[in-house]
This record gives sequence, C-alpha cells and structure tokens, in this order.
Amino acid sequence: MELFGFYDEPYAVRVERPPTPRRTSALVKAAHAPRADTTTSNVAALWETTELVAEGLDRWKPHVVARRRLDGRRTRVSSIAAAVVGVVIVALMAWTLSERPTRLAEESTGLVRGDAVALKQSLPPLANLVSTLGEAEAPGLAVSTAASMEAETAARTLFTDAGRLPDDGDPRREAAVAAASTVLDVTGEVNRLVAYRLATENGLIPPELPMAPRPADLPAVTQLVTGWRANVESAMADVAPTVLPDHRASVESWVASLAEWQTRYLDAVRLNESDEISAAARELREQIETLERTLLKSVAAAGGELHLQLVAAEKALDRLLD
Repeated sequence: MELFGFYDEPYAVRVERPPTPRRTSALVKAAHAPRADTTTSNVAALWETTELVAEGLDRWKPHVVARRRLDGRRTRVSSIAAAVVGVVIVALMAWTLSERPTRLAEESTGLVRGDAVALKQSLPPLANLVSTLGEAEAPGLAVSTAASMEAETAARTLFTDAGRLPDDGDPRREAAVAAASTVLDVTGEVNRLVAYRLATENGLIPPELPMAPRPADLPAVTQLVTGWRANVESAMADVAPTVLPDHRASVESWVASLAEWQTRYLDAVRLNESDEISAAARELREQIETLERTLLKSVAAAGGELHLQLVAAEKALDRLLD
C-alpha cells in the first residue's frame, strides 16, 4: 500500500501555508469515529486521524500546463513577432547601406562646390601679388604672406574634400584636383620668389664708402669693406639656388669677384690714387645695379608664368561650379 501513497500505521499529515498578517487559519479536525474492531482497515484509521488546514485548500487552483510543453512543434506568437522584427531590421540596414554611397556623394558634391567658391574668391589677391613681384617696390612681407596663405589654405581644403568624390573619372573630381594642385604650386613658387628677392636685395646693398679716403683711413676702410663682404656672403648663402638659377649664377660670380675688387680698392686708398678709388667705387655700384635690374626682370618673368597658371586654375574652378 505504501507504493500508492497509503500507510499501514496511523500517521498525522499536516498541510498548511505560512501564517500571513491579518489572516487566521482554521484547523479542521476530522471527528473520530468509535474505535472499530480489529477487522477495520488501516486506511480508515489513517483517515480518522488526518488534520487539514482549510486555508490551504481555499487557495488551490488547477495548474495550467503551457501548450508548448505538451507539443514542442507548436510555435509561439512571440517568436513569429521577433522573426518579423528581425527581417524588418535587416531590410532597413540593407536599404541604408545601399543609399549611403549616393547620400555621401551628394554631400561631398555640395562640400566641394563650397570649397571651390572659397578658392576662387582667394585668387584675385594672389594674382595681384604675382603681378607685383617684379616691380621696383617689393611687396610687403605681411601682405604677400596673407594672400599666399589664404589661397593655399583654400586649395588644400578643396584638394582634401575632392578625394571624397567617386574615383571613376568624375569630371568634377578631376577639375577640383587640377585647380587645387595648380594653386598650391603657384603659392609655393610665390613664397620662394618673395624669399629669394628679399634675401638677394639684402645682399646687394652697396657699402657706404668714404668720398675721398686718405692713406691714414686705410684701417677703417679695410674694416668697412671686409665687414660688408662678409654680410654679402652670408645673405647669399640663405638664397635657394633652385628658384632663379640664371640670376643665382650671376650673383655667385659677382660675389667671387669681390675679393679682387677689394684688393684693387684698398690698394688705391693706400697709394692715395683718387681716380682709381672713384673708378673702383663706381664699378661696384654699376655691378650691383645690374644685378638688381636682372633680379626684377627674372622675378617678373616668373610672375608672368604664375599668372598663366592662375588663369588655368580659375577655368578649372568654373567648370567645377558649372
């Protein structure tokens, strides 16, 4: 009988829930029947001695078994909804990725157009600077630097943003790169020309020779000429040799001849030869003036070539903006 949950000996079973506030549990005790004879079943004795808690039975409800536990092949509604949401998300991501290149291309096109407008607005000051490189009055360093830096910054921005355009022979990309590259070349050459002219003119300043030096003035005159030569050689050492190579070669040849000129001039002072002193001083001034005129012509010729490059860059910008 124990196999079916029954016991042969009397056993008291107590079933009750933990006490909760403001709730009392009613204990119902089964009334004991008169003691049966020995032939009475042990089951009846167990029933007579059982104590039950009424509250435990009042709260009992049948347990509902989930359908998915009864049949694993059935699909829950929430699983279907999750699958639908996943499909929608994947579709949205695919659509976004397919539209992203087009959207980026449109944004890049607008950005490049804005850069092209900014670069075109910076070209007039740069062109004016290029046209004045060969004038007698050298352009101010602050003015030339401002015009060159403005155009260079705009060109670098356009060159960088043009790299976002499609690399498939797009004429807008080609025009933007061509215009930016040309302007960068021009600004770099302008900076080198300005630096060359300033350094060369600083070295071509003639010394303040005395009008009629006497032999007693030889130590002072020697110190003056020697110091001036050292300044010229130092200034020419700072000049880039690749900017105007022809003019640079002329200046180097002249600097090499200064040692001979110095000997000739100081000998004339020591011997008190006034005519030779005047001739040597005049010859030095003429040499310096020749080098200055050659410098201006060389810089002006280089500026003319740069002006043509700026015209080509402006045409490329016009194609891009059209």
